[in-house]
Amino acid sequence: MISKTLFEHPSLVVSATFISDKTILSISKDGTVKFWQIDGSFIRTISLKSNEITSATISPNGEIGHRD
Repeated sequence: MISKTLFEHPSLVVSATFISDKTILSISKDGTVKFWQIDGSFIRTISLKSNEITSATISPNGEIGHRD
């Protein structure tokens, strides 16, 4: 079981998912997608044009698709 609080989002996190065995993706109401290492270490942020993103996917070539 993994238990870690991710503090980088200033707003409500609406989704979090494993995108690989070493990376977690989280989506927040603030319109950001954040990437984390499995140990909870922050990797990077991508800012989106919408703050109503509810889910995202990663394609095999690394592109992010989202639904708002």
